[in-house]
Amino acid sequence: MEQQEIPSFTLVSVFKKYKKLLFLITSISTIVTVLISFTIPYRYESDALLLPPETSSMSGGLSSLLKASPLGSLELPGMGKNSASENYMVILKSKTLSSRIIDSLKLMNYPLFNGATKQEAVAMLTDLFTITVSKSGSITINFELSTGTFFSSSAEKKYTAELASKIVNLALHYLDVLNREKSNSSAKRSRVFIDKMIEQNKDSLEILQRQFQAFREKNKAFSLEEQLGAIVTSAVDIGSALAAAEVELKLAMLEFSSEAPNVVLLRKKVETLKTQYKNVQEKGIVGSDNFSIPLTQVPEISRVFLGLTRDIKILESINAFLITQRFQEYIQETKDITTIQVLDYAEPVYLKVAPKRPAMIVVAFVSSLIFSMFGLMLYETMKKASAQTE
Repeated sequence: MEQQEIPSFTLVSVFKKYKKLLFLITSISTIVTVLISFTIPYRYESDALLLPPETSSMSGGLSSLLKASPLGSLELPGMGKNSASENYMVILKSKTLSSRIIDSLKLMNYPLFNGATKQEAVAMLTDLFTITVSKSGSITINFELSTGTFFSSSAEKKYTAELASKIVNLALHYLDVLNREKSNSSAKRSRVFIDKMIEQNKDSLEILQRQFQAFREKNKAFSLEEQLGAIVTSAVDIGSALAAAEVELKLAMLEFSSEAPNVVLLRKKVETLKTQYKNVQEKGIVGSDNFSIPLTQVPEISRVFLGLTRDIKILESINAFLITQRFQEYIQETKDITTIQVLDYAEPVYLKVAPKRPAMIVVAFVSSLIFSMFGLMLYETMKKASAQTE
């Protein structure tokens, strides 16, 4: 038996043969699509624009300690405008902000959230926000809201458009509130931390001051610079007198015997001056006074004295800085000023963004025509093939 050839059909031939049927199918599809477009919920959007946040408004807490230090001139990662903008974006997409908006506007009664739990409503509202951060750090807030019901009335559509703008502006309000709470909380933590540092520094300073006082009393180091000046002057004077007395003694011994009264007197003078010079070196100018410092102990006493003085001055400087910083953090903690700069607030936009009826009609017409023609081609091919087989 010879194999019979199955005839093929072109789109043109199918269109000519079934043009009335194709017209009917596409017309019905288009009409149904138009009817559906009038029944599905309408969607409206609203936008707001924030200027790039100032880094100073976000720099509470320990970051100000870095700025006040020599490292403050360095640009550290995570401390620029982009980071502040990203912080804003995190707050805007947070569950806390969405929850406050829902409570403030009583959105649980809105048709879109009917039957949803509070947690589900928060997640749904958060997903409706689109946050965009530009390279300059500016932030665009976009929000889309649908009527939530089929066959929406004109009043419902108007209410939805206005509600979308209210939600965006309320998001700006709570962004400022949450940002202030975060900044004030950070400043409070920093202040508490600084208070602890001040207390620790105060205790360390008191310990050093007691050590310094005990050291000064033990080593008679009351005014070290003046004392050393007086001791060195006395040592030089005594040394000079001793040298002169020794010369006089040698000259006298050349002229007189060793038992001569003037020689004996000069010898006693030399011994007395040697004793005084030795005391200056080892015990001070006068061994029983409370002022002199032995010259042999001057290097060690000076080293310890200067070390303790340096440590005390360092702690005093740190304490002064911490007290100033604590005052700044207290101001940051208690201030209540706006932390965001809004360039464009949201306004109601009564032009819907969906459904796009013209696009729906075009898609319905084209898709119904294409599927119908291919379906009819398949039908004709199968029909002819079946007839020839018989």
